Amino acid sequence: MKIQSILTSKLNHKQINKIIELKDSHWNHGKKSQKNWFKNKLKRKDLHILLTKNDSLIGYTLLKERSFYYIQKKKIKKYLNFETLILKKKFRNFPILKKIMRFNNSIIKKKNKFSFLECKKDKIKMYNFFGWKLLDKKKFKLLDKESNKNIMVYNLKEKLSNKEKLFIFINK
Repeated sequence: MKIQSILTSKLNHKQINKIIELKDSHWNHGKKSQKNWFKNKLKRKDLHILLTKNDSLIGYTLLKERSFYYIQKKKIKKYLNFETLILKKKFRNFPILKKIMRFNNSIIKKKNKFSFLECKKDKIKMYNFFGWKLLDKKKFKLLDKESNKNIMVYNLKEKLSNKEKLFIFINK
């Protein structure tokens, strides 16, 4: 098994097609829809984590550098939006999940940023196991997206007081 991180700008057509196929196997929106997502939602410096076995893509995550507004410090700062964790069905086991999650966490720490993800309630325990913390819904506001999913963070070093709130951009 091989794991690597590649910027959108460095992906080749073969890698993009493998990502689109894997995404479409999980979310059956059609390959055309997946290609549009790739073209319209991703930026050149987004980071694609590819887990391969014998030249086959078996796992994928996406770390998108995006912005948040830290109102108490009156600053716009960067974070990594953790998106799209997918493992091929026959490879959905703990050792493989552990490999890709530890790799993601190491990138987040290495870049010295915090990361943010949206997940359903049934995934909270899994992400907790890998050091992710549930963020109180009063502590953030999504500025360019509506979501009723749970929000989790990793590597958020600053403690938020009761009055503090993060204003998060998902797509900017």
